[in-house]
Amino acid sequence: MAARAEMAGLKAQRAVLQRSVGDRGELTGLPRTEAIIEVLERSPSTLTVAEVQAALAEGGRQEDSANAVRATLSYLKKADRVAHLKDGTYVSVG
Repeated sequence: MAARAEMAGLKAQRAVLQRSVGDRGELTGLPRTEAIIEVLERSPSTLTVAEVQAALAEGGRQEDSANAVRATLSYLKKADRVAHLKDGTYVSVG
């Protein structure tokens, strides 16, 4: 029963990430900062660093490591383009 619930949760998470990026490869032509903003703006919910990284990979940006995404989110937070919420997730503020 727990495995079924976990699988349902994973499927729902994947659906959110797919809605966040649209067509595969469409983020490859953007700078990392803009690709992350695009992912956050399209997402119906807030995202963790791992979820942002997964959405970038779904959009064709497999080269963006977790550290690179984390550093870029920190930069975007300082520039007041994203907010880092208490639960560890991020949201676009633009």
